Amino acid sequence: MTQPDDIPAAVFLANGGANAPPSDAAADCPAMLPYQCGSVQLMYAVEDVFLCSQPAPGDLVRARDAGVRTVLNVRDESELPWDERDLVEQLGMQYFNIPYTTPATLTDEVFDAFRRVATGTEHRPLLVHCRSATRLGPLWMAHRVLDAGVATQQAAAEAAALGMPAPALAQLAQAYVHRRA
Repeated sequence: MTQPDDIPAAVFLANGGANAPPSDAAADCPAMLPYQCGSVQLMYAVEDVFLCSQPAPGDLVRARDAGVRTVLNVRDESELPWDERDLVEQLGMQYFNIPYTTPATLTDEVFDAFRRVATGTEHRPLLVHCRSATRLGPLWMAHRVLDAGVATQQAAAEAAALGMPAPALAQLAQAYVHRRA
């Protein structure tokens, strides 16, 4: 279900009855659902975690106004033509930057750091992004399997929905899950 552009906080942060998980999803594993916010090109939500492509400055204001407390950017800060950290902190939100740019830079340390932020309830509601959302796939997959108890197949499907382009990234996530399980 796609939410309208002007998302009231309660709708932005909740998956209400109309967003029930598909029948094949485990009852205790919330489904990843499409959302829309401002100019963000791709956005999904799982409860109070929002996974998306690069938000514009105005989208970050909208997210803050809707209750988002933390922004996690997996892009290298040098990839942005503006200072996202500064804006997020000016808006009163926490900011984390856990960058990786290629499969070679997707290390266990990156997975571990992502999982620490993603599982921290003090960081919720949490908005996670990269340029197009494709880098989120392997990180999200590992988090969902190891921390949320989601079946590997469901986590892989969610990663694919985020557009994970390289089979090497899925293999890295699977290997990481195997090492940490």
